[in-house]
This record gives sequence, C-alpha cells and structure tokens, in this order.
Amino acid sequence: MIETCDWGRKGVALEMKLEYLPDGPNDLGLVRLYEYVPGEVRELEGIARKLAAGACEQISLQGEKWIVPVDDCRLTLQRGDGDFGVRRVGPLSFECELTVDGWRSVVSLLEQFCNSKTKRFQWLTQRGRISVLISLDGQWGTHQLVV
Repeated sequence: MIETCDWGRKGVALEMKLEYLPDGPNDLGLVRLYEYVPGEVRELEGIARKLAAGACEQISLQGEKWIVPVDDCRLTLQRGDGDFGVRRVGPLSFECELTVDGWRSVVSLLEQFCNSKTKRFQWLTQRGRISVLISLDGQWGTHQLVV
C-alpha cells in the first residue's frame, strides 16, 4: 500500500517518476527516480533486496504500479556476475546490472529514504556512462533543474 502525504498534492499519493536525462553530471546520462513518498522507496528497496537475495533475476521498474515513466523511459534492474551499472538497450530503455553485493549496497543507500521526507539525493550507482539518482525533487548537488 502506498502512503499519502502532502508533498505537493495534499492527500494524494505521489507516484515515483522514472526519467532519463541525457545531460546529467559530468556530461553523462542520468536515470533519475523522483517525486515519491517513503512507501514507494520501501517498494524499491524491497526490489533491491529480492535481487540481492536471489529471489528474482530481474525486474522492470516501468511495470510497477507506483512508477510513472516519463517519455516512456524504461529501466530493468537485474542481478548479474559484475557491477556493470547502467547500459542503454534502446532509445529510452536501460538495464542496470549489479552483483549481489551491488544490490546490497543499493539497499543500504535506500534505507535513509524509506521513513523520512528527506530532501537529500543519493546516487544509487555511478558505474558506466549512465548514473542512477534518487532525489525527492529530482535535483542533485548544486544542480538547479529548469523545468
């Protein structure tokens, strides 16, 4: 069950946005997860736990009911033999492959977001040419996104 909160839309549950930005940090690509409530982060953490435990091999985030793909962005999370990070498999389709230890690290990084209304951001992986970011407002560091 997704919690409701007043982070922008009083009494309405936000749905986590999944979006690709070609011009992220260091002029590299960025897949970001943003505009979420803690319950959605707990769902994401649960997926990372399943991948780390071997309960599943891969999960497509865009198939989750609490994810809203922006411009049909697609991200498949999968357990593999190496921490390869994110690779592009189509114009707006990506795969993030990490080892069991890599997914355990993601679980640890997500824990701080599961029960708070933090405005912080966290890089979930920066391996490869495309990074994955979780950020309530979609921003990172001193970056100011113009929308």
